[in-house]
Amino acid sequence: MEIQKNKIRNIYYASSISAMIILSIVLSLIFIVSYDKESKLKIQQLSDGIYKMKKLILKEAIDRTLDEIDVEYDNVILEKEKSFNTMEKIIEEFISLENEETGLYKLLFPIIQRDKEFQFFFYDTVTKKSTNIDNFNKKTSILMNKDIFYDSLKKFKIYKIVSIDKKRMIVGFGVREKTIDSIVIERMKKRIRKTKLNDDGYIWINQIIDYNGGDDYAIRLVHPNMPETEGMKLSTKIEDIKGNKPYLEELEGVKSNSDIFYEYYFKKKNSEIIAHKLSYAKLYEKYNWIVATGLYLDDLDDLIASELQRMEKTKALVFKKTLIFGMICLLLLIIILIAFEKRIDKLISEFQKIVNSQKDKLEDDKRLLEEIAFIDPLTNIYNRRSIVQRLEEEMNYFKRQGNSFCVCMCDIDFFKKINDTYGHLAGDIVLQNCAVIFKDSLRKEDIVARWGGEEFLFFLTIPEVEVAYRKIENIRKIIENTEFECEDKKIKCTISFGLTIFNGDTDSYIKLIKRSDDALYEAKKTGRNKTVIYKLPRL
Repeated sequence: MEIQKNKIRNIYYASSISAMIILSIVLSLIFIVSYDKESKLKIQQLSDGIYKMKKLILKEAIDRTLDEIDVEYDNVILEKEKSFNTMEKIIEEFISLENEETGLYKLLFPIIQRDKEFQFFFYDTVTKKSTNIDNFNKKTSILMNKDIFYDSLKKFKIYKIVSIDKKRMIVGFGVREKTIDSIVIERMKKRIRKTKLNDDGYIWINQIIDYNGGDDYAIRLVHPNMPETEGMKLSTKIEDIKGNKPYLEELEGVKSNSDIFYEYYFKKKNSEIIAHKLSYAKLYEKYNWIVATGLYLDDLDDLIASELQRMEKTKALVFKKTLIFGMICLLLLIIILIAFEKRIDKLISEFQKIVNSQKDKLEDDKRLLEEIAFIDPLTNIYNRRSIVQRLEEEMNYFKRQGNSFCVCMCDIDFFKKINDTYGHLAGDIVLQNCAVIFKDSLRKEDIVARWGGEEFLFFLTIPEVEVAYRKIENIRKIIENTEFECEDKKIKCTISFGLTIFNGDTDSYIKLIKRSDDALYEAKKTGRNKTVIYKLPRL
């Protein structure tokens, strides 16, 4: 008893001291958590602000570049239209000359060689011949009417028609769309290579070949950071040092929304350092271009790391002060506890008596409840509830470990006839003796339970159904060869068994028992006093 008192006293002291320590720690944690939350919120707000600003800068740079492409396209058209006006004046001056038609060819040929983007057509309104002259001074003549001649000129992006009535000729010249595009593309490639953005930023262009991605899905058209790689074919399978697939993410983004912000790791300009980078890409569909630019995030990462380090130092200082305060409070608490030790000793003694009394009562109640809840009162083996609980546990255990087991349902053959012939007392004795044989025939890890009436259910931790079959057959033969005595009467009986195996093919113990019950039904149907194995369907 004295030992118990000392134990309770020690627990009381330890609890009081622990409570003071815990209180100090909790107060510190409340402050630290609050400070941590507020600091992280401020860091996040700062980070988000810088991040949004970087995204805005990137988007403005790309939008401006795409606008420049459109402006350059318009400028090329204006340039060619001015050249058309000059060409028209030259032809009109020629009208007053008395030269032959070939003189016009000779006059225009130097212009054709200088402005190789132009194509010239001459239409003779009398012979109805259309003659094409290119910058190699090659002439091609085709018969056609005037309307077809005019329609052929409409295929050009811009064109001009000059009538020379005196020479009975119509002169047409124009520039094709693809010619204008090629001029714009070359000019923009040169301009983008020279473009310099803040923080060593630059713009690059990837030209898509295959929107489905994969190897050689695009060509690196312009890349100021790595000009030696221009013309190289790209793959969406390429990964950065963190396992990201930036080309795949970029392609999927522009396909879905025409633009995308994405992060990855890439080499810095004029350096071998690989750094965290935020990029913005937008699709210029006319040329199948992905126009992109990016900014490195290492400055943002460094800022966040610095703020987090400062926050950790502050938390450590607060925790240190809390420990000092807690130690002072702890000393005061020990003094108070010693002062009230005698009174506590008396309370412990009274409490010990009550605890001992209640403990004995609880032990008795617990044993009684276990017998009521899990033991069949007639056969003194497990009841239906206990084996169902075991089955559920083992099925869950299978999900973690993958251990198969067997379940077997049995039924005493013609049990009603035993009751009718020898009386219900004899039937009870048969049930009790069968239960004893079952229990004695099983290993410690296997169990048997009374399922209801004359039915019993076995749980066997045997992973092979053939081994379980031999075990059940041995039990069946023992029962078959055993005589039970009741009031000087000898009674014999047989039992039918239905066996199945669980290997994770169902998630319900009800279905598992149903399979065993089906096998039992088959045993009854085909003559009784036998063991039938449930045949699992072939997959």
